[in-house]
Amino acid sequence: MTPGLTSIVIATFNHGAVVGQAITSALKQTAKVEVIVVDDGSTDDTAKVLATYQHKIRAIRQANQGPSAARNAGLAAVRGQYVMFLDADDVIAPDKVEKQIAAMSDHVGWVICDVKIEDEARGTRLASEQYRYAQRELGGWIRDQLAISNFIPVMSPLVRRSVIGDIRFEDSQTHEDWNFWYAVAAVGRVRYIPDVLATYRKRRSGRHTDGQRNLPPPPASGLIKLNLGCGTQGALSWHPMPGCVNLDRSMGWMFEDGLPQYQTSSVDAITISHALMYVHEMDWPKVFREFARVLKPGGVVRITEDSARDPQSCAYGGWKGSEPAVTLTSSELVTEHLSRVGLKVHRVDVTTTKFKDRSLMQAQHGVEPNLFFIEGVKP
Repeated sequence: MTPGLTSIVIATFNHGAVVGQAITSALKQTAKVEVIVVDDGSTDDTAKVLATYQHKIRAIRQANQGPSAARNAGLAAVRGQYVMFLDADDVIAPDKVEKQIAAMSDHVGWVICDVKIEDEARGTRLASEQYRYAQRELGGWIRDQLAISNFIPVMSPLVRRSVIGDIRFEDSQTHEDWNFWYAVAAVGRVRYIPDVLATYRKRRSGRHTDGQRNLPPPPASGLIKLNLGCGTQGALSWHPMPGCVNLDRSMGWMFEDGLPQYQTSSVDAITISHALMYVHEMDWPKVFREFARVLKPGGVVRITEDSARDPQSCAYGGWKGSEPAVTLTSSELVTEHLSRVGLKVHRVDVTTTKFKDRSLMQAQHGVEPNLFFIEGVKP
């Protein structure tokens, strides 16, 4: 390990058109850096681009294995006291490394900064705005916050190599960054500096497509259970489920986008509570197709929803939520859509389930008759 040196690991796959910008931004650092580029089996002109930086970078080429394997290959080659990761279509400010090293102290294991997010589909915003940094405690131990969602773009942190130790990126079905930062947060205190020191480019095509959202991976148990539409953090509607991947619009995910991060037959279970009423009925076919696609055989989707079509439900305080319902939900409507996508429908109640345990049950919002419980099981 070389004291004072920062290793910048850039993983790339078929990003020949933009990887030069990432490399140049890394080489322009005002601090001492080494730049390690891992070409994960590109078939475009990436090799030619890397050749133009000969003697300025360390290039590693490997057969295509995915971003986790590429970053891990870069990690195995680092010589620096500090490490940061940069995706091939992103760039960093010239003083990023210098400012983050200056913010390090004896009790800090990693430093994160603010990031500008340039989204071709949704416009430009800051990570601090999207993930509500002002409402978070971003100094010290933050693993509990990362257990709920990932709010750290991969190019934001600068981490001590000694803190990383044997931690590696996992080849999971979900966004690989979450597992890594979650593990780092268990062994190192963090410091946040509000400087905008990186640009995260979310393109309509390529690695940062609109479908590649900021989704957290499954808990360490190995079971992938999704809690969809769990509300806005800090609001009365907020109901994260322990042991689940908690996804919501406030975290950058929407029902209308589907679940593209998850491969077919990769999810064990899905639980949804009082959220489908806020999804337009015209989007329901895609939403339910995604449920059926990602579930493993025998997987269960449990839906707890208001009987919004039933006047009696309103009398019991049913669907009078903080927002007006977009779709008047009913057990008949849910049953119809579950059946259409080939799931076997079961009418259950607050105490019964077809899943192997009770972890999908959400009873905090009331009981029948103002709401109903239905499960779909994938054959």
